[in-house]
Amino acid sequence: ETRLDMAKGKLLNTDQPISEIAEQCGFSSNAYFSKVFKEYIGKTPKEFRGSKGGLTKNRPEYNSGLLNLP
Repeated sequence: ETRLDMAKGKLLNTDQPISEIAEQCGFSSNAYFSKVFKEYIGKTPKEFRGSKGGLTKNRPEYNSGLLNLP
């Protein structure tokens, strides 16, 4: 599991502050984490969390139970 995969899981499944997630995933600063996350994922960590990773209830990933979405 990459650091970004770990961060995505924490963003979707916890209410931890983004700065705490960045630190737990081994990033030296919140700014660097946000920059790398946006470069590879296409959204900032805040945008990713707010959109539930881009998943909605009508997507197979949601319905299969792969993610813990409300």
